Amino acid sequence: MARHITAPAGRKTGRKRPGWRRHARTGCGGWRVAVVASGVALLGACAHDTSSLHAVQDPLSSYVKARLAEKLADPRAGELFYAITKAGVMDERVRQSALFQLILEGRLEKARTVARQMRLSGDRTDLPALIATLEQLRRGDGRAALAELETLAPKGFSQVIRPVLTAWARALAGDRDAALQALRPLENRYGLKAYAKMERALLLDFLGEQERAATAYKALVYRRGLPSLEPLVSYLALLRRSGRETEATTVLADMRKAFPANAVLADVARRIANGMPLPARAATPRGAVAVILLELAEEIAREDLLRPAIIYARLAQWLAPDYDEATVRLVDLLSRADYHDLARTEARRVAHDSPWWGAAQRAAALAQRRAGDMAGAIATLKGYLARYPEDIDSWVLFGDLLRLAERYEEAINAYSRAIARMQERQLQPGWYPFFARGVAFERKGDWPHAEADFLTALKKKPDEADVLNYLGYSWLDRGMRIDEAITLIERAAALKPDDGAIVDSLGWAYYVRGEIDKAVETLERAVLLMPNDPTINEHLGDAYWRAGRYREARFQWAHALAFHPEPERRTALERKLRLGLVGGSARTASTEQPNS
Repeated sequence: MARHITAPAGRKTGRKRPGWRRHARTGCGGWRVAVVASGVALLGACAHDTSSLHAVQDPLSSYVKARLAEKLADPRAGELFYAITKAGVMDERVRQSALFQLILEGRLEKARTVARQMRLSGDRTDLPALIATLEQLRRGDGRAALAELETLAPKGFSQVIRPVLTAWARALAGDRDAALQALRPLENRYGLKAYAKMERALLLDFLGEQERAATAYKALVYRRGLPSLEPLVSYLALLRRSGRETEATTVLADMRKAFPANAVLADVARRIANGMPLPARAATPRGAVAVILLELAEEIAREDLLRPAIIYARLAQWLAPDYDEATVRLVDLLSRADYHDLARTEARRVAHDSPWWGAAQRAAALAQRRAGDMAGAIATLKGYLARYPEDIDSWVLFGDLLRLAERYEEAINAYSRAIARMQERQLQPGWYPFFARGVAFERKGDWPHAEADFLTALKKKPDEADVLNYLGYSWLDRGMRIDEAITLIERAAALKPDDGAIVDSLGWAYYVRGEIDKAVETLERAVLLMPNDPTINEHLGDAYWRAGRYREARFQWAHALAFHPEPERRTALERKLRLGLVGGSARTASTEQPNS
């Protein structure tokens, strides 16, 4: 679940993306402006004239349009590149771009056509080879898949996917021992053993090795950090097939304790109670490879490589069209990459009776919020919760959205509903709903209730940096428990030493206590971590002023002004630039509070 926490009351961070600088440009920069402007105009024309997607008279003009669409996350880029390839342009870069964009946009049939063209022309890059291999797996032809794999180089993320593909291709080809042996490269590499164990359990299940598969599954699902719930569902299906219903019931009960209020496990329990089969898609070649592709997408996304992550998630969805988890993750990835229309389209693919429908609605709401439609995001979850009021995760996200919209009373009610639902089910609420509700109380101006929630959150998770920082600064700002407040912020900074917002809090804490030299040193580090934050730059300017470094102080305040602070801070900064700091108390230097 995405968590969005704003600053304590009185301290709006003002972190907005800097506006585009509009300068008159001359010389060599002018042609770039002209090209971009022309491209925008061309794309605008495309919106009304779709014939240009199918008939290319001017390849260079079409290439400019396609490249610009790609840069702007415009979902027509793939079609534009594809039209160029259909016009007979054989440029390798154009075909690579066409393939990448078509997959990203979900146009897999056309992507397969481009991939085949690339293979026929002798292209030996990884993506066409991967698609060719997956196509053979979809057909169930293990030997053909092995032949295609010969050109997939064992480097980068192929080091993970190649052994898995080889294992399942050999299994389809009937070579059991070679299939299991193929996973050895994963088992021998640090950090990849979890994937190897997951695929081995699924492979043993597919090969009919029931006892060995059950042992492998059990070791997998009871370890911390289970990569996916898909192997768990396959494990339960195996236990039921082999007549071990009691064991299946015990495992499911254990997992529901570990993952309370999980919709997938609730659906599994319903199916078992009604004697229905379980969707054990992961214990098949297509399902098992789809699971590993989706896990790779998540790993890549953690490095903010969103478009490559979308490619892997799309391929997972292509292999297993009923794999709703892949679709939900795609919604999130697409919206994070600014493909908001595509994200909304994907969210609508998840059926109402799927256990992933609630997650799809949450992902859709977050996509709307990222697209700037906060009202639509709130309406999406409000409508969903009217039909499914028992969905705890959705109440928490609903509270987050309402709080971000500064509708604090409604946010408090949403968080309270989530906490009450957990308590009704005899589940132990985690730290986050209390912390988020505490933020809403604090922003509303109800400090007693806010402090109580912060303390509850801290008791539930004593080493959560966000709670330590927020509570510590809130005490500091109110002149309460100063030494204890600074201790909390120091603990937060020790947990997240590279978090510029928390380092800023620590620097400001030293400033309030009058330790100006330590404040300057700490705030300088915060500015290095978050150089474009107006609040941190203002704080450093205040500290410089108190240290007698007046020229540097004015420079820092001017720097803060350049980063678009909120209106009240802009007024304060302009006053500081004219008059400097007035008054002898350090606490009067800035009414702004540090980042949380």
